[in-house]
Amino acid sequence: MGRLKTLPPRIPVMGSLVEEKIKRMKANPTGRTADPRRAIPLNSTTWRKLRASVLEREPLCRHCAARGITEPATDVDHRSGDPSDNSPQNLCPLCHSCHSIKTARDHGKNVAMGCDLNGIPLDPQPSLERRAAGRYASPGRIETAEITRR
Repeated sequence: MGRLKTLPPRIPVMGSLVEEKIKRMKANPTGRTADPRRAIPLNSTTWRKLRASVLEREPLCRHCAARGITEPATDVDHRSGDPSDNSPQNLCPLCHSCHSIKTARDHGKNVAMGCDLNGIPLDPQPSLERRAAGRYASPGRIETAEITRR
């Protein structure tokens, strides 16, 4: 009498579902993990230590500090946009809001930070294209577009 053949389970068990999901994720990487230039994986101990040292060295958001706002830094940004360059000069501490705005701009999105009560742009480095289009007020002036909207 021969051995009985083991049949595959009729209902997928949790282990096989997880394995399938891992296979799909590895086959189709998305977001930050998809960039082949990234030298240090974001979920590694090395990145966590590097990130912690940057935030310890400079605990406030650099963009907010340039505008006179005290906001704790929560994210570390690659200033040059090159994720393989992890030199201290290229890593910039930012709050989550400023990091999201900078990343959106790096990816070609049209993002504006707005103006303060005096009509002065909050953006520390407005682009020349937006200035040329007249979207920002110069100090001491109020934009005509703002007056007509009110």
